[in-house]
Amino acid sequence: MPRAPTWKDWWAPAAIVITLIGATMTGGGYLNELQQHERRITALEESNKQLNMINERTARIEAKLEMIAPPKSGPMP
Repeated sequence: MPRAPTWKDWWAPAAIVITLIGATMTGGGYLNELQQHERRITALEESNKQLNMINERTARIEAKLEMIAPPKSGPMP
């Protein structure tokens, strides 16, 4: 006649299940963090493109202004 299971008999399977749940939660958190970093990098790259466009436009404006009125060689006030 088999004996009735005790809490010690369930200890190992419960530990395995808890470990798997913890690993799954950790992996999910890691994937979520990667997605957040990817969104931030994409936003920073877009901002960098916009800043480069502004810098190019500013350089063109400065070049036109220098052609219209060349800088004075005297001391600046």
